[in-house]
Amino acid sequence: MSDSIILEQKTLGSQISNSMDRKRLYIFPTQHGIIFAFMLVVMLLGSINYTNSMAYMLTFLLGSLYMVAMLQTYKNLKGMVLKTSNAKSVFAEEVAEFPVVIINRTTTDRRSIYIHPWPKKRKKYKSRHQGKEFSNITPGEIHRGILPVKTQVRGRLLAGRLRIYSVYPLGIFRAWSYMNCTSYCLVYPKPAGSTELPLYSEDPMRDHFGEQSGTDDFIGVRQYRSGDSIRNIDWKAVAREQGVLVKKFAGSGARQLVLHWEHTRNIGDVEKRLSQLALWIIIAEREGIRYGLELPGYSISTGSGELHRHQCLKALAEHGT
Repeated sequence: MSDSIILEQKTLGSQISNSMDRKRLYIFPTQHGIIFAFMLVVMLLGSINYTNSMAYMLTFLLGSLYMVAMLQTYKNLKGMVLKTSNAKSVFAEEVAEFPVVIINRTTTDRRSIYIHPWPKKRKKYKSRHQGKEFSNITPGEIHRGILPVKTQVRGRLLAGRLRIYSVYPLGIFRAWSYMNCTSYCLVYPKPAGSTELPLYSEDPMRDHFGEQSGTDDFIGVRQYRSGDSIRNIDWKAVAREQGVLVKKFAGSGARQLVLHWEHTRNIGDVEKRLSQLALWIIIAEREGIRYGLELPGYSISTGSGELHRHQCLKALAEHGT
């Protein structure tokens, strides 16, 4: 038996072309289903041996139930539509949460459909991967959920192969299909190491008094620029519908720091060096310091804000890959 199961891929923030792959839909008895079938054979042999009409009737009734259950399990999964998206970036050893959407475009209810990564690690599955259950999906309904996957190392973590299956209604048959998922999660290096920042300098633009964002003496506001930290946004002005304004400060608000690869030369392991740089980026962002990043063959100019933080951490996550 075969069926078309649609897997649509899209990235966060931008749509990409849909991928539609025809998958085979498999069905096989579960452990309980095999025991049920063996019981039917024993009942049939007993009915033949004793020529008991009531035993015949019960055996054929249960046999009919067995066949109907097989058909209903298959139909419960047939024609479902699954969409997945890229997960938000996380640090190594955190849980990546892949958004999943399942749609019932048929005219019948669907129940107890499960999705999880495949192959699963049988001994460590519960601690590393947790599947997602969609309990009741009415016709035309869209269900959204999260598929959690435990991350191990930095880089791009692919959701990989997923298995969608169902044992509804009686649990004596399992219907399933596999889907190759290209959605990914960008995994930053795990922050670790010394919390003491390298020496930083005053911003060379500090002579332009009041033009830098900082944390000392407040002297006014200016229009928001890309890369500004959200910590310095004047939210009261936003509430008054005066536009997005950024508070201006004088003094040490003009500090800047360039994080060089050589700052970690005393650390032998490459992954530990990346973890140290990741920790410094987080600290610099938290303290309102404008910072840049210098890696072998790649550099990022000084800046601040969530977008700049992501750009720097992304460079660390993809370093050497």
